[in-house]
Amino acid sequence: MDINTKIEGFKNKLSEPLKPIGSVDDISLGQFETKTCDEIKEILSIGGVLVDVRSPADYFAGRVHNSVNIPLTYIVSESSSRKWSVNLPILIYSTSGVESEHAKTKLNSAGFKNVHNIGKLGDYPLCS
Repeated sequence: MDINTKIEGFKNKLSEPLKPIGSVDDISLGQFETKTCDEIKEILSIGGVLVDVRSPADYFAGRVHNSVNIPLTYIVSESSSRKWSVNLPILIYSTSGVESEHAKTKLNSAGFKNVHNIGKLGDYPLCS
């Protein structure tokens, strides 16, 4: 089964459809695409990636289990060097959700089509 088929199958299981939330200016608290821990695990199981865009120091001080740290400054170059598919499900979070929205915008501009700002680290304390 190819990744696009897996993504469509997963989208059918979600409690709410995956959809873009607009530009950074459109964000207010609570408008992130919050996921349950099970939804995050499901996305990772089909080949998706969970990205923490905070600094390495912040990442090592506390992070969501199974996330990778790619600071906002390097998000586009790292995604290219890792040869991510433009259809890869990418879940992004940060301290407040604002940096992750900037990362989402950068990745969308670079051609990535399945990028989701899931908000802030504090929303996922029990995901392990």
